[in-house]
Amino acid sequence: MNRTHLQQTGLIAGEKYIVITPARNESAHIEKTIKSMISQTVLPSEWIIVDDGSTDGTPEIAEKYSQQYGWIRLIRNPADRKKRDIGGGAPAKAFNLGLKHMSTDNYEFLVKLDADLSFEANYFELLLKQFAEDPKLGIAGGNIHEFRHGVARPRKSYLLHVAGATKVYRRECFLDIDGLVESVGWDTIDEISARMKGWKTRTIENLKIFHHRRTFSSEGNILVGFIRRGRIDYLLGFHPFFELLKCSHTMARARPYLLSGLFMAYGYIKAALKREKRPVTPEFIKYLRGTQMQRLRRLFSFRNSSEMGIVHKKAN
Repeated sequence: MNRTHLQQTGLIAGEKYIVITPARNESAHIEKTIKSMISQTVLPSEWIIVDDGSTDGTPEIAEKYSQQYGWIRLIRNPADRKKRDIGGGAPAKAFNLGLKHMSTDNYEFLVKLDADLSFEANYFELLLKQFAEDPKLGIAGGNIHEFRHGVARPRKSYLLHVAGATKVYRRECFLDIDGLVESVGWDTIDEISARMKGWKTRTIENLKIFHHRRTFSSEGNILVGFIRRGRIDYLLGFHPFFELLKCSHTMARARPYLLSGLFMAYGYIKAALKREKRPVTPEFIKYLRGTQMQRLRRLFSFRNSSEMGIVHKKAN
């Protein structure tokens, strides 16, 4: 999607925010999201829910609320998709479809919001304050919490990464990165592209948002999700050494232990052996790998300094 097309869809200066929600077979959760949204202290100008080929009651639930609230609209994607495409480009495609159906241009922010989330009434008020305080903040979102055994626990993540389930884009940043790429890994491509252009991206650590469907769980097998993660890392151009350390970290921290990292490594290696076509430019990969090596240098430098401190203390 190029800049001209984005401007034609209505992405011009404004003062409010518009929410676009791709939804597919979310009848078990979408009402939680809707109730959270309608209770916001700062309401959006418009909320477009794009039903992406649901086979359950998702569109009926969304339609019921759209009849009660004039700022909620349901759009049905005519495309017939046989199954969910979590890590692929389907969410970005549905989001871009929502862009084409916007009825107002009076906004400053665009929001991509999943249909399986819940959040406090002041969620967007507090999030938009973060943008007001930092003019270079281009993409931000709340800290995802997922339920494990009935307890909401924060998802461990790199704070510069904003979860694809909840992203707020400053209009100027969204235009600068030419919108969302309809490809696998779209929710990483956007923020790396933004940082390449000088924008900041950040998860707001103390701002909770609750995810009711565990990431990749709709694959039916959590291990399939780890294979997909490894494949996405390859397609985005992750440095092999960085990926090795990431897999090692995953197998020690994510259940099922050991298998999680091994299956992630399998996904990366399989994609590499097949030489799958990457949806990013060489400049993108160079920038990404450069930042990854910087992170590793800082990490090892910190560890070495800590160990030297311990040795020095014992010597005294």
